[in-house]
Amino acid sequence: MDSSGIQPFGEVLRSFRERIHPKVTQQRLADALGVNRQAVVAWERGDYPPKDRARVLEIAKYLCLNDEETNALLRASLLDPLPHWNIPFHRNFFFTGRDDILEQLHSALTPGKAAALTQPQAISGLGGVGKTQTAIEYAYRYRGEYSAVIWVQADSREVLFSEFVKLGQLLNLPGLYEKDQNQVINAVKRWLKNHKGWILIFDNIEDLLLIEDFLPSDYQGCVLITTRSSVAEPVANTIEVRKMTEQEGILFFLRRTKILTIDAPIDQVSQEHYILAEQIWDLMDGLPLAIDQAGAYILETGCGMIHYLERYQQRRVELLKTRGKFPSGHPDSVFTTFSLALEKIQDNNNALEVLYICAFLSPDFIPEELFYYEFEFIPKYPAFLMTRKKKDIVIFDQAIAILKNYSLIHRDTTNNTISLHRLLQAVILENMDREKGNYYAKESLKKVAGVFPEGKPEEWIKCERYLAQARHCVENNLADRFLPETGFLLNKVGFYLTQRARYSEAAPLYRRALVIWKDWFGLDSLYVSVVLSNLAALYCDQGQYSRAKKLSQQVLKIREQHLEPNHLDIAQACDGLATVLYNEGQYSDAESLYQQVLTIRRLQLPPNHPAIADILDHMGRLYYSLGKYDQAEQMYREVIVISEEYKPNHRKFALYVNNLASLYHDQKRYSDAELLYKRALAICEDQLGPDHPDIATNLNDLAELYREQGKCTEAETLHRRAHMMRVCVLGPDHISTAQTLNNLALLYHDQHRYSEAEPLYRQVLTTWKQQLGEDHLDVALCLSNLQGFVVINTSMPKQKYYSKRH
Repeated sequence: MDSSGIQPFGEVLRSFRERIHPKVTQQRLADALGVNRQAVVAWERGDYPPKDRARVLEIAKYLCLNDEETNALLRASLLDPLPHWNIPFHRNFFFTGRDDILEQLHSALTPGKAAALTQPQAISGLGGVGKTQTAIEYAYRYRGEYSAVIWVQADSREVLFSEFVKLGQLLNLPGLYEKDQNQVINAVKRWLKNHKGWILIFDNIEDLLLIEDFLPSDYQGCVLITTRSSVAEPVANTIEVRKMTEQEGILFFLRRTKILTIDAPIDQVSQEHYILAEQIWDLMDGLPLAIDQAGAYILETGCGMIHYLERYQQRRVELLKTRGKFPSGHPDSVFTTFSLALEKIQDNNNALEVLYICAFLSPDFIPEELFYYEFEFIPKYPAFLMTRKKKDIVIFDQAIAILKNYSLIHRDTTNNTISLHRLLQAVILENMDREKGNYYAKESLKKVAGVFPEGKPEEWIKCERYLAQARHCVENNLADRFLPETGFLLNKVGFYLTQRARYSEAAPLYRRALVIWKDWFGLDSLYVSVVLSNLAALYCDQGQYSRAKKLSQQVLKIREQHLEPNHLDIAQACDGLATVLYNEGQYSDAESLYQQVLTIRRLQLPPNHPAIADILDHMGRLYYSLGKYDQAEQMYREVIVISEEYKPNHRKFALYVNNLASLYHDQKRYSDAELLYKRALAICEDQLGPDHPDIATNLNDLAELYREQGKCTEAETLHRRAHMMRVCVLGPDHISTAQTLNNLALLYHDQHRYSEAEPLYRQVLTTWKQQLGEDHLDVALCLSNLQGFVVINTSMPKQKYYSKRH
């Protein structure tokens, strides 16, 4: 290289450093490059330049030099710029993240390997996810390692043909003016075969097989591809580009809006700006194009993040169509990008149907089995008659393959789910006419209602799998929110959430189901009684007995109007009302209803039916509360015999075992009681998980057993765990929460820890008065405990004080 007339490297470097980035000191540059400051001093003093192109390019990148400035720096270091470089885009200095992908590409695309050892690499992903930007960054970041960096657009065969003709001109190859332009293509292929160390980038290729027509059979360079197809094998190894992570997306957005400078760390941003940027990242669902588009809008209009968020909520589609004046590397808006991709599959009805149904579901982790069946529903009390028709799974696979070809769908074969981008959903819905939208909204609802289980404990894992989809259907399918199937799904989801003690989530679902079914079937219909019954049970679990009693009475009244006196649903209504009365302390009325339930069930069911075990258990608890221990034990033993025949490890069996343990506890049969308590606790923890409030009942009872035996340390540990469970799930003012607090106070009382016991007693008394009323038995028990405490503290004769289990 002729060095005459070239400005010394040190002067060029110092000029760029001080003129373009005056804040970049020699020390700061040295730290960024990982060298000693004396090396930078020596370069600028003119002692010697860097030894290799890679180091010079690293300096250029840190100083954000453009191509012309970078080449000037290379020439000054007596290193030739790349002889063949035709990247058609400037480097994007807002490029953020993707380091793992770039490193993976760099590891695979090593110059000098034989073609057999250097497999082409394909960057795949949804439109707007940053495939081309990643390829551009790779070219700039690692250009010093290649003898030539060559870029061709590859949208079609015609485009590729034209690009290779231009490439012939770049390489100054013979035959450029021949009539048969295939001669130029062959000349480029010969050049690729005879030269080493190059990298050729095919951008936005759809038909991957085209590459074979434009590459020699053997070559000594590297090939990088960008494509929307999620499967590039066997042509290339696929590396999928997914949405930006939260950290990447927030940093990119803050840089794009100039809230942060290019080299500033994210911890320099204020908490307010960070939170707003996080909201925008979430709304854009991590799509780089959408984040860039939002940043451009804010920067160009000066509206600020808060006002942008307001505008987006009101005019989302319009903003998704607005690209901005200066698009960075991707001229099309989010809306246009996705609309063009959707046009590619318009001729495939099966693929479109999958997408249209997905548009009305929660976009992440959509269970594949939703698409395996078609469902129809016919109202038939007490639920719906459902028909299920199996579909051809191979057709579904073929539809997914077409969607994956444009990265419109991500398929997780481990969990058998599919996902799509949230903004793609928005574009699909905007392009869908009202009639089609109503149809697919109803279809998605029917699919979820068809697969959602009844909510039995053995089905809870499946319930969780479908829960997000069920919620999305009933909350977002506005066109079909008042269909009877919607009420059916709401009731099933509400029942499941009630079983998991997620009462605050379940109650509004029941209430919405009531509105729908009252509208469809009438105020006094049997369907309405189903939801009323479930809602009453929820209120009872929460200790809202007055509300539960009112609904339970309404259920019984409706069913008595429509059903025969000995109908099992009459028995179920009586059982629900009796349970509320029992919890209110109205034992006589509860016993009468329980007897009615037992009579009907013995008449209608086999003697060992689980429903008979249930009512016997309820009556056993009633007799236990009345102090009729012989009758209670008789009931409990019959319950155990029946239940051991069908579900020995079931949650209800654990309840039955716990109730018998309580009876033995009161009879001072401590060894028998402890064995049964522990057995019940083990079953519940296995069936319900460690934090379900029903487990608090088992813990509380076992703790009381230990307290009476003087095992205070063990008792306190269990009481505290039970209390925290109920506070977290039921709230601090629930009567059951107060019950565990009462027993903890009693334990402190036994240990003479009076200063700790008194405030707990008073807190319990306040809660029970508010929830149960002044005349309730539990309030009297608490007052007795508190009076006993006062007596002790005034040195008067000690009085008896009471605990309450369950």
